[in-house]
Amino acid sequence: FSWCWSLETVNIPNSVTNIGKSAMSDCTKLRVITIPDGVTSISDNLLSGCSSLEAVTIPGSIKRVGNKAFYECSKLVNVTIREGVTSIGDGAFMRCTSLVFVTIPDSVTNIANNAYSGCSGLKSVDMGHGVGTIGNNAFYTCSGLQSLIIPDSVKKIGSDACNGCTNLESLSIGDGVSSIGEQAFYKNML
Repeated sequence: FSWCWSLETVNIPNSVTNIGKSAMSDCTKLRVITIPDGVTSISDNLLSGCSSLEAVTIPGSIKRVGNKAFYECSKLVNVTIREGVTSIGDGAFMRCTSLVFVTIPDSVTNIANNAYSGCSGLKSVDMGHGVGTIGNNAFYTCSGLQSLIIPDSVKKIGSDACNGCTNLESLSIGDGVSSIGEQAFYKNML
């Protein structure tokens, strides 16, 4: 379905367990997609460039959100990540500029590099207590981000993790952090 410019709605049947890489990328009019509980992975670039997509629910049957899976989904406002997902891939939600609030469930252990980089509309992140690593540039240039609570479960915060979060006024770093990368909190209001 990649590059199907007039595609607006996709309902994936319950029989589907895997959706291939870039399967629906650059479907610029796609607004609605239903991903059933039987799907076990969201492949790399699955919906990248779907600039009209507004909301998505990622079921708990999915263990990993692929690299750049929702890259530049510029109208994506609502993302629900269900308990059971364990990893958010590189650039998974990069440049989703309309995303305002993110809830990361306790089952997620890794927020990869650039996961939410360039999400300029992002104001708040509710980070689960299972996250162990926040990757390099994970929230880079999230200029709308105002506060961030990093739970005790986090051991490592990557380089430039919150660099360019120019409105970040409140930060709480949990007791479990043993490594903070270069310029992790550079260019903010702290």
